[in-house]
Amino acid sequence: MLVNWRDKNILVLGMGVSGKALSAFLQSQGLCFFIHDDNESKRDLALKEYKNSKPWALEQDKVDLVLYSPGIPLSNPSIQFLKAQGAELLTEVAFALAILKGRVKKIVGITGTNGKSTTTTMLSHVFNQQEIPSLACGNIGVPVTDLLSHKSLPEYLFVELSSYQLEGLNFPCLDAAIMTNLAEDHLDRYQSFSSYIDAKLNIVKALKDKAPFFVEDQAVLLFPSNFEYEELHLFGLKESSYLCYSQRDGRIHQDKVDYILKEEYRNNFLRSRLNALAALCFWTFAKMEIESFFLHLNSFSCLEHRLESLGFFDGVEIINDSKATNVASVLYAMESLPGDIVLIVGGRAKGESFKAWLPYLKTKVSVVFALGEAKEKISKDLNFCDKIVKVKDLKEALDRSVESARKGNKVLLSPGCSSFDMFEDYQERGNVFKSLVRELTCEGKDES
Repeated sequence: MLVNWRDKNILVLGMGVSGKALSAFLQSQGLCFFIHDDNESKRDLALKEYKNSKPWALEQDKVDLVLYSPGIPLSNPSIQFLKAQGAELLTEVAFALAILKGRVKKIVGITGTNGKSTTTTMLSHVFNQQEIPSLACGNIGVPVTDLLSHKSLPEYLFVELSSYQLEGLNFPCLDAAIMTNLAEDHLDRYQSFSSYIDAKLNIVKALKDKAPFFVEDQAVLLFPSNFEYEELHLFGLKESSYLCYSQRDGRIHQDKVDYILKEEYRNNFLRSRLNALAALCFWTFAKMEIESFFLHLNSFSCLEHRLESLGFFDGVEIINDSKATNVASVLYAMESLPGDIVLIVGGRAKGESFKAWLPYLKTKVSVVFALGEAKEKISKDLNFCDKIVKVKDLKEALDRSVESARKGNKVLLSPGCSSFDMFEDYQERGNVFKSLVRELTCEGKDES
């Protein structure tokens, strides 16, 4: 793999975050390369920005190595054409890890449906607090390719890996892997939930010999019946797991060793206990002291756009959970928050049913404001409920939510959908929401 890659005719396919990172790296190496994006404006901007790049013509330009954005499915006509021509196909993260392996002490891959970013960031935080240079990268928003130009590299690399990225990662490069959980997601790309799980399990192909695979104890129940991996270790709330938190006695149990969770550590741990257990698995595998983990966890802050409190307006707390891009993550948000909720949902649907929300609509949610392309499907799936109100945009959703909420309620933006119908990504959606909240609270102060 990647033998004499500098001498090959390289095509960067897709000009998203990973495509731009690849183009910047190839440019820094003084290499000439082709670029292509079906979006003409993105392609033209990239051609201007990367002076060594050339536009790619499908049947005219010979290509040996294709570095493609993970958002491009393998069924894409350009991918199929290039594959038939014998070109080598690699995602951005596979290309970068192929070059980096051996240059970093440990590379850990983190996947799952939800909790990937929190676990990845948490691991980087606790190791850095332990004065072990570490970095969180990958699907979290920092392309692994960015590291290729660094003169000094961290000792530990924690790489968030999406199912899309794992489709193209088929060689041993990981020293450990973590799967946080599994729930239906990306059914707009995969034919079935089982196909999505298979894509996630590609992470096993990226593990080095005897490398541990830490899996949440409910997720493993969804694995194919013929799945086998010798170094599989479970974590979660089941007391039979390799590492577990016992709700019965409030202790951490690991392989016949008990740890009594101190009161000063309890709140931060319980806020994201499964993510913390996932991170603790690798921490103890690296032979670190459990006490140090919880000490460092106390200084860990939640991620932006993930159950992020934006303050209060007329006694109503407003929460930004824009990172909730699937049905399961909205369920988690509703389960986590006490009290009554006014819920803002919608965006671009990913093939999932929204019916799983119905029990909470009957007990915790007073009204649902639905927007975006998915609002009709949301309304249809939840047609047993008379609490669904369709709105045109995020501003109307926020204004009407605040009007509907009573003192002590929570207004929760937790879309359960991707953002691509109205925004560049979930970060932009969350930032727009935060800006609207700031405007609202400023107006409220002016009125008072």
